[in-house]
Amino acid sequence: MKYLKKSSESEILKAGLKYIEGRSNTELRRKLLEEQNGYCAYSEKRVSIEDTDVEHFNSNLKNGDDYYNYYAVGTSVHRRKTRIERTEKFRGRNTDFFKTLFFQTASGFGDRIGYFSDDHIYEELELNDTDAQLFIEFLSMNDPELVKERKRHIERLQEISAFVNIEEYLMKYPEEANFPTALEAEFDILL
Repeated sequence: MKYLKKSSESEILKAGLKYIEGRSNTELRRKLLEEQNGYCAYSEKRVSIEDTDVEHFNSNLKNGDDYYNYYAVGTSVHRRKTRIERTEKFRGRNTDFFKTLFFQTASGFGDRIGYFSDDHIYEELELNDTDAQLFIEFLSMNDPELVKERKRHIERLQEISAFVNIEEYLMKYPEEANFPTALEAEFDILL
């Protein structure tokens, strides 16, 4: 999962956009998606504005939160996270990663969570890093269907790369650049 930097210079902050319960929040969704380069914040798949929800990362803050807690996510991913939040493990619990916010800095995220090409999954880099383990589980980063889809996508692009420069191909066809963290690791490129 790519680290998504929140900027104090965001157009969302400049425009004073806030999430409004019961509304479509189209402009907020559009701007979040632009900041995220068209990717779902959690699955790293390209998503359209029509298939995007405003996600409140820490839903305990919903209706009192702001830009720093908002992410654009695919509708199905949003539903999956909502189900996870309601499980016994996470219900009403303010896990440590909500307090430390390690995922809100590039180094904090990259020093604690890594993508492993052999299995196409994310894991904590330090054994017994419960915070990172819970974060990965909370966002379903290794959901079995998502892992299968990620693996199939990588394998297809590996076949294509036998005939074309994959970096140039992804620049020409950006819709093919799903799972950028995996692509960067698998093809040793920078997207």
